Amino acid sequence: MLRIKNIIFDLGNVLYDIEIPRAHNYFKSILGERYEAVHHTHITSKFFEKFGTNEINAEQFVRNFQNAASQVVSAEEVVAGWNSILLGFPAYRLKLLKDLSKKYQLYLLSNTNSIHMDHIRKHMLEEHGIENFDALFTKAYYSHEIGLRKPNRMIYEHVLKDANLVAGESVFIDDLLENIEAAEQVGIHGIWHKPASIPLEEAIANFLKINES
Repeated sequence: MLRIKNIIFDLGNVLYDIEIPRAHNYFKSILGERYEAVHHTHITSKFFEKFGTNEINAEQFVRNFQNAASQVVSAEEVVAGWNSILLGFPAYRLKLLKDLSKKYQLYLLSNTNSIHMDHIRKHMLEEHGIENFDALFTKAYYSHEIGLRKPNRMIYEHVLKDANLVAGESVFIDDLLENIEAAEQVGIHGIWHKPASIPLEEAIANFLKINES
């Protein structure tokens, strides 16, 4: 068995706490009776996925909600509603990354978008004094920069090739099972981290204990 050398983290609900229903509730308030129809259109057209791969840019994303709203809504209000799902990055997870980085190469692989990342970088600076969020990792990979989203296996292959990683020496941690299963299909080990279950540090420790014994 190959020794684990690389740990690849998802961002939302693994390192950075999120609560998706907050955004749904916000947009219900500004879309009114149009919410269900707009939401259905967004799902069937893969609107959010396209934003996450930058097929739709931030300006287009905001304008879409402004046009659909049942009231006058500013761009700032749309952005605030979209960012309402972002709760924060607990300080103890920064310590976890620092401790793990002494032995492993750390990477980040996230389905995200430019609006969320602007907010996260601002939060990390204001709350933790971290000027360069990406510097917490050997390299960070974002769907809106790569043009690919999990669970498309091509995004995992891209990370392996770009970072020159051996799949069997790497473990990927995500809160969604489908993303873990896709990573495992290309040979990467997986840890399915369900936030309501055991703490992240315990899940990692348990996996490493089994795989490095």
